[in-house]
Amino acid sequence: MASRVYTSLVDFGFKPEDMNQMAQRLRYSHVVFIAGPPGGGKTACATMLGWFLFQGVKRPFRADGSTLSVEQVREAAIQGTHGIFFNEVATQADLTKSVYCADCRMVSLVTSVIAEPKVPQIFQILNFFNPKVAARKDLILVGVEPDGDRFKVDCKFPPAPV
Repeated sequence: MASRVYTSLVDFGFKPEDMNQMAQRLRYSHVVFIAGPPGGGKTACATMLGWFLFQGVKRPFRADGSTLSVEQVREAAIQGTHGIFFNEVATQADLTKSVYCADCRMVSLVTSVIAEPKVPQIFQILNFFNPKVAARKDLILVGVEPDGDRFKVDCKFPPAPV
């Protein structure tokens, strides 16, 4: 895919209604699980979410979650970090650490390689890999795949809090 500069999440491939929900939901802790094929735009998607929803509005955000220990995740929460990006989560320990981030009242952006980036398949794989994570009420699933010079983005949100 050719390199391109995206000026907004909608330009990237998000539907405006999904972006409205995402902006509302990510004011509070959530696990955003972004999946798709290798080279399919997952990291670009997470980076853009991190920039537009955190850094762009002066909410501290870290992109080094994959190298942090559980204690460092906890310390980031104490220091007022709003979100952490965990790139290419492939092990149970990494997934647990990224979920702990949300338990510490931060947003956890998680990418993982899953060949079929449709939300039902992502949920099935996540449910098989870790049913406790799949059952979380704060889980947002995002499937990303190339679509010309943009991306096709499929989102599933948990029921809105009452």
